[in-house]
Order: sequence, then structure tokens, then C-alpha cells
Amino acid sequence: MILQLLAAAQMLLASAVAIGPPDDAFYQPPSPLPHAKHGDVIWARPLVVGAALPHAAANWLVLYHSVSPRGEDTAVSGTVAIPQGTPPPGGWRVISWAHGTTGNGPQCTPSTYRRLDGEQRLMDSFVSQGYAVVQTDYEGQSTPGIHPYFVGESYSHDLADAVRAARQIDSSIGPNWVVMGHSEGGDAALWAAAGSPGWTPELQLRGAVAYAPGSNIEGFFQQMLQQNEPSGSFPLFALMLQSFGTYEPGVHLGEILTPEMQQLLPDLQKMCDGELRAKPAWSSIVPSHIFKRNAPLQPLIDAFVRNDPSNLQIRVPVLLIQGSSDTIVPQDLTSDLRAALCSNGATLWYDVFRATNHATVLPTSFAQALPWVGDRFAAVRARTNCRTAPQVY
Repeated sequence: MILQLLAAAQMLLASAVAIGPPDDAFYQPPSPLPHAKHGDVIWARPLVVGAALPHAAANWLVLYHSVSPRGEDTAVSGTVAIPQGTPPPGGWRVISWAHGTTGNGPQCTPSTYRRLDGEQRLMDSFVSQGYAVVQTDYEGQSTPGIHPYFVGESYSHDLADAVRAARQIDSSIGPNWVVMGHSEGGDAALWAAAGSPGWTPELQLRGAVAYAPGSNIEGFFQQMLQQNEPSGSFPLFALMLQSFGTYEPGVHLGEILTPEMQQLLPDLQKMCDGELRAKPAWSSIVPSHIFKRNAPLQPLIDAFVRNDPSNLQIRVPVLLIQGSSDTIVPQDLTSDLRAALCSNGATLWYDVFRATNHATVLPTSFAQALPWVGDRFAAVRARTNCRTAPQVY
């Protein structure tokens, strides 16, 4: 381990990247942030335990510049994993991964995990196949500020800027990349597919893979508005409310939420999703009761509509992957999203896996996702099943 740390530190010094501080101080950027372009590295350090991917030749923890939904310079953390061996001509092929909902407490940030979760194990499988993997934590997760949960523009920035930062750390990383994500991250991957080509024009985005992507968020809002009994999905709704109240114009939570609900909002910055669901103060909330009488909800409704992925126009190939037994993102939602994206002109392939849930769809579909990703880098023409039934396994 010591030799790995020394070798990685020497590489950072050779690339003129500053070595970041230890422990949690890594996630606290300089104030004010030094002037830089989005995607520039603030600092980095070797990562050899916890969230480090075992099949990688080297792993780094990175803090990089991005741009918030307000147009402000912001610091975002993430990880970079480099495969073993010699890079192919043109440099390592890159996957930029977007993680699913974890919650906004600092301990919920994937790069801080002490052991790999299912998403990180999936990414390790891609590293073992010769892909460099970049994983953003997203703006506001462990770094200062509120995470722009389901604010699509922010996802596009975070995911593309992470690739740009990775290439500053290791010059063997090439400009060709595929964006992938699960659940919240599936939504994020679609937003990056639509928005990042113009954001980082020196990079060539080859395609997008979305596993059980969060979608129909406008319908989710209407469901919560009419929900007259507690719901296990309510913490996700609260994360959206806090996010839109922070970043979306015209949404003022003090005008629309009851005082009781406003008092609970700080919990969102301290706890993970599972902790919120288990806390009685949250598990007993009736969603339809959190709004003030005659609250001006139209700006909030507009924010949900604006950030729904069904409106996206995507010009790179898309692979949608869904489990038929998923109760978190049901198959019907993804099928509706597929219809909308196809109608918007996407070249899209849709795979459905029988008896597969929200978590197990990741490893179950690896044998199908791997060649699809490989074909994108090989410039194989993408197929579409927009006009036929989905492929079922």
C-alpha cells in the first residue's frame, strides 16, 4: 500500500496537480476558490482503501471545479480509477458514472465509503475490462452547499467536468467517453447526454447508459400532493423540494411549506436516505399536509416540469436498462420515458430483465451493457428498438 501511495503521489507531482489534505479536510475547498475553468483540478490525492476499485492500477480522490445551477464556480468531489496495462491508441476509454440517491449527509457520499457498494462493484467490473472510470459525488455531497437533486443542468456539468479533471490527473486518459448511471444517476446520465457535448467540446461523448432512471418527476409531484397517508418515498420528495427551493427561480420554500416541515429540512444535510426513512419524524409525515393553505405552487410545478428527463433531445445513442420487478422505479415509468425519448428523436435501445429489481439489474445486465459500451467506442452504428417491443431477457 505504501508503494502504491508513493507512486500515485509522484504521478500527481509530475502532472502539477496539488496534493489534497487528508481525511475530511479534503472536501473543504479553499475559500474563495481560486479562479479556474470548469473541470480544472483543485487538488487530488491517492485513494487505496474504501472506495478504491480493486482492479484498478491506480485510484485517486479528486476535487475539481464545476459550475452550479446559479452559474457560480463550485467545488465537486469524485474518484478516478485507471485500469491496468497499456492504454490503447488515443488513450484510455472513459466511463463517467452517476450514482443513485444516497442522501445528502457527508457520510452518504460514495467516495467516503469504507467498502464498495453494488454500483462501485459494477464499475470495478468495467475497470477490469480496460476502462478508466470517473465517479462524481455530485455538487453538494460532502462539499459545501445543497446538492441540486434532480436539477438536470447540474448533473450535466458534474459528469463532464469530472472527465476533464481526470485527464489533468493522468494524461493517458483519452477524450472519448460514455456516461452511465443508475436511478438518480440514470436521470443524470440522460441530462449529460443531452447537455455535455457543448459544455466540454474537446471531449467526444459516445453514448449513454441509464439503469432504471428516475423519471416522471412531474407525476411524482402530483402523487405526493394527493398522498393522504405517509409514504416511504417522501424523503426523496423532500430532497427535490430543498433542491428546487435553493436553485430554481421563483421557488420560495418559506412561502409554501408549513413551519413544521421547514423545521425538518436541516435533517436532509445530516442523514442518509435510509436514516430518514427510519426516523419517526419523517416516516409519519403525510405528504399532502406539508404545504400551506393556498400556497403559490406554480413555480414549483414549473421546476418539476423543467427538470423532467422526458423533455430531453439526445443525439448520442442511449441504452435503457430496466428490471421487471423494480418497485422503486417501476417498469411502466421507464417504458413511458423510452416512448418520450424516442419521440424526441433518440437512437435508443431498451432492455428489460425479468425477475430483476432495482439493485440486481446492475450485475444481471452486465453481459449486455459491456458489448454495447464497447461498440460505442468502436464507432459501430447503434441499433434502435424504438418501434418494436423491448428486448427481454
